[in-house]
Order: sequence, then C-alpha cells, then structure tokens
Amino acid sequence: MIIRDHVMGDNCTFSRSLKFAVGEAYAFWVGNEKLEQDMHAFYIHEKGTEMVGDEVAMAADLPGYLKQLSRSTADYGTEWGEKVLAMLRGDRKVDEREIPALLLCLSVMSEPLKNSADIVKAVSELLPASGIMEIVSWIGVLVMLHRLMTYYAVVKEMSYRTS
Repeated sequence: MIIRDHVMGDNCTFSRSLKFAVGEAYAFWVGNEKLEQDMHAFYIHEKGTEMVGDEVAMAADLPGYLKQLSRSTADYGTEWGEKVLAMLRGDRKVDEREIPALLLCLSVMSEPLKNSADIVKAVSELLPASGIMEIVSWIGVLVMLHRLMTYYAVVKEMSYRTS
C-alpha cells in the first residue's frame, strides 16, 4: 500500500522511473545492495515501458549518474547546488522538468540534516508544494525499506547462529 501510493498513485507529480532511479542511488548511498538491485530492476522495467531502442540504454545510465553525483555531496551550500544543477541541465538523460526534484533528492538522501536553506528555497521556487512532499515522502519510504531490510537481515543472521 505504501509503495502503491507513493509510486503508482494517479496524483503523482513525478514519474515512477525517476523515483526508482532515486531509490537505486539512495540504496547505493546507504550500502544496501539488495535494495539497490531491486530499485535497478524496477527502473529498467519502467524505462522499458516508457521508451524504445537506444533510448532505454541511454536512460539506463541515470541511476549510475545519480550515484556519482551523490558521492560529491561534501558541501550542501549554494555552490554545490549550482554545480549539480549545471551538471543535470547539461545531461541528455535528465528531463528538464525533473531537475529540481533530483537536486532535492540528492540533497535529502545524502544528508538530510545538512540541507541548506538556499537549496530548499531554490527548489521550492521550481516545484509545487505537492511535488516537494512527494519527493520527501518517497525518500522516507526508501529509508523505511532500508531499515526493515537491514533489521530482517540481522534477525535472519541471529537465527542461524542460535540454531
């Protein structure tokens, strides 16, 4: 139900493929290989329904591109935001309408407490409030999935040790 409402909902501002690409980058950031693989599979499946031929291969690079960008998040100030915006705008794999959402995603998923007022202000001028809430909620869902997967992996490991 949570995934359905946050990914498949009729009132979503952003595409499912964008959310799955962000999910893959987030899973990479937190080191959750299983979640990363799942999000990648969803992303490729979704892109296959949106595009044909070479477009799919080109678009398949977006999660990897986001992973690379997430590594460069040492400083979340205006300079970082402008650098990432310039990189995203110069890339053919990124839909111009989704650039502010990607900037917000990278900022929130990497270090939520370090979000600068400049990035939040810039994004709020470019996205509707519903879009901001959708992105922040999606990151929250990813955090929850990561924590649940980690918890159950630990429980499974502990049950093997006691048997």
